Order: sequence, then structure tokens, then C-alpha cells
Amino acid sequence: MEMILISNAIRFNQSFEDFTKNFKNKYSAFGMENVFMIPKSVLSRIGKEKFKDEPLSKNESEEMKSILENKVTELLKQREPYKKGEGVYVINFSGEEIEIDPRPTGHNDSDHLIWKLYNLIEIIDSCLNDDKPIYLSITDDNN
Repeated sequence: MEMILISNAIRFNQSFEDFTKNFKNKYSAFGMENVFMIPKSVLSRIGKEKFKDEPLSKNESEEMKSILENKVTELLKQREPYKKGEGVYVINFSGEEIEIDPRPTGHNDSDHLIWKLYNLIEIIDSCLNDDKPIYLSITDDNN
């Protein structure tokens, strides 16, 4: 099954176990139904359906971050907000503290995707602040 993997370090020069043992390595994996998050210009530049550890430029990373922020904003508008103290996690998004419950038992189906996208935004922010690339892979091989 194909997946999208976005990380702050080169992933496929080592085993998955070795990659995850290093706590500095951060990544997020998504199914292909979330291909919306990848700027079309990136896919055109790469020109392949499957690839591993393609570094994104600063502009491409910023464009991806903007796409993710717009999607989170859209999802937040469509959900029923929790009353203070009812959520499981608090995210700080667009200057606002928002409670979410990404568990399958939560009453907002979109909270899990919001949580994943928010964590990916954090990874991209960290890389942009450290002047490091984001690495993008579309693959059906996690090893």
C-alpha cells in the first residue's frame, strides 16, 4: 500500500527501527488520500510516482505548511468545539488554544486528522527554523 512519509531527516538510508530509535528524528505518515498536502509543483519537479527522501526547498516547505494550515482551518470550522476541559489535547493554532480528542472514541471524526496535520506543521516549522530541509517520500516500502 502506498503511503506518504514526511520527515525531518533522511529516512531510507537505515532501517525503520534505527530511524525511530533516534528521538531527534520526527516523521508523519499518511495514506495517499491525503496527497492534497503535497504542492503540485513538487510532484511536477520530482516527476516520478514513487520516490524516497526527496528534500524540499524552503519555498516548497513553506507552501506545504500553508496548505496544511488551510486544511486545519477548514477542518476546525466544520467540527463541534469541545467545552473547556472536555478535550484530550490542546493545540495552539492561529493564536488560539483548541481542545481536540484524536482518539477514535471522540465525537469529532476530523480530530485525528487535525492532530496529524498539526504535528506535521510542527515538524515543518522546526525544520524551517533550523534551516533544514523536509524530506518527502511516496512509497509502498517502509524499509
